[in-house]
Amino acid sequence: FIGFYTKSIRTAFCEAAQDCGCTGFLMPGKPAVAAVEGTRKAIDEFLKITRTDLFARVPAASRKMKLTHCDDNITSRSFEGFQELCLYTSDTSSQAHKRKDMSDLGLLKTFLDSKNLSSAFDLLFSTSS
Repeated sequence: FIGFYTKSIRTAFCEAAQDCGCTGFLMPGKPAVAAVEGTRKAIDEFLKITRTDLFARVPAASRKMKLTHCDDNITSRSFEGFQELCLYTSDTSSQAHKRKDMSDLGLLKTFLDSKNLSSAFDLLFSTSS
């Protein structure tokens, strides 16, 4: 996924999701992660807007987006609205990565666990429980 380093792109992404009636979150950084909930029609419209309009403003080399999982049997949503979720690592040890935009996957896992979505982390990062 693109890193979503530009605030205007992050804002446009979140607004497009809301405008299409989707809920979820965008976690910018390295890696960037988005979870999108909605009807199949709403998600398809959101993906169309994202891939054609929004990503047209992103350099071609950065236009990477992978649909990891799509579940058509959702009976209730886990998120209210669509939010930007900044979970950057705060590790300042000498072993820490020098980039300031590294996402803290431990914090993402904790966030998903709090929403009863532990399996989503495993789907995204191909881990086993």
